[in-house]
Amino acid sequence: MRTTLLSAGILGAATAAVLALAGPAAASDTIAGDTTPVVLAQDTSPAPATIPASIVGIDADLVAGLTVTGHQGRKVTATARGRTSRTSTVAAGRPAVLKGLTPGVRYTITIGGRRVGTATPLAQVGAASGLRVETTGTPGTVQVSWAHTVTAGEGPDVSFDVTATPLTADGSDGAAIVAATASTTPAMLTGLAPGARYRFTVTPRNTASAGRPTSATMARTLAELAGGSGRTPSPAATIPAVPVPAVTAPATPVAAAAPAPGPAPAPAPPATKTIYVCPGGYTETPAGVCEKTLPFTFHTVTETSPYTYHQEYAQTGWAYSWGYCTGSGNSGNWPNGDPYCQSATFGYNDVKNAPPSGFGDDGTQYVRTTSVKDTPPVGYADNGTAWVATSSKIATVVPA
Repeated sequence: MRTTLLSAGILGAATAAVLALAGPAAASDTIAGDTTPVVLAQDTSPAPATIPASIVGIDADLVAGLTVTGHQGRKVTATARGRTSRTSTVAAGRPAVLKGLTPGVRYTITIGGRRVGTATPLAQVGAASGLRVETTGTPGTVQVSWAHTVTAGEGPDVSFDVTATPLTADGSDGAAIVAATASTTPAMLTGLAPGARYRFTVTPRNTASAGRPTSATMARTLAELAGGSGRTPSPAATIPAVPVPAVTAPATPVAAAAPAPGPAPAPAPPATKTIYVCPGGYTETPAGVCEKTLPFTFHTVTETSPYTYHQEYAQTGWAYSWGYCTGSGNSGNWPNGDPYCQSATFGYNDVKNAPPSGFGDDGTQYVRTTSVKDTPPVGYADNGTAWVATSSKIATVVPA
């Protein structure tokens, strides 16, 4: 099978590192588990004579935004059908920054009203999780695999920074970091020192952001895993048979030669192996993350609102007059014998409105009581359905 090697960067001491697209690792032991391109648009239409298309750069290098260079101080605008346009005007030597764009949507970029190109802003790149590191049959080489949560609009050009940081005797970071970049999982990381323990980290990136990394730490060195040499033990050498000399006189029977010794026994396999499991109370998700959840709790909040009123036309009282009356208003005589008339009076009265939706009336104001979700406990986050806490896996030695 042909293997494609990817170039690798080296941090610290000069340690060679190569990542390759990998198939299944042969004779592997799990040694560590999870503990927790610039988009450049070229001018596709005639540009103003004063702004050559060749100097205009449109870069998707910030989340939900674009930066434009070569605008020579003219107004830069990003437009897309059904989306709010964004503009920026800055000095010629500074990049124009267009924020608040919708990731994954292709925008047309104009400078001074002339179209110069198109570009697509990116979303925050998704997290990596479930890191798994396994030994291989090649000295100083391990297979690294992980999961990646794809987010809408993060773009197709997501890469993964893979690093192996050596740990000193006190657990602090050493200098000879082995680093490389991969585009897919799994991959091979080479150039590791047999006698060192490493902390492995995989970080997803697009041109606008870095995603949450996943990491794992070795419990034993490659040398310890391979019986002290750091290499896969070789088969025992075969010892050739001992030749029998020719028989001469006297013609007496010659005892048969002793049989050749058999192959030396192969080294005994290790009695134990190290695996990585979630701590007590945590459950491993399909993505390889250790999680613990709690149901939401709530508290009540009382809201009040003053009364509101509207006016209604209605009878406000009675009017009286003395003398002889005609019609239905004649109501008889006062006690002193004088006749009187009465008639109703009308006007506008203030009438209290009905309580707003969800409110009641306690006699002095509108009032309602609502249930409000509490803040998450310490160490937990709100995932929309429950509070969730995450934890690193822990190394556990078990029989091989």
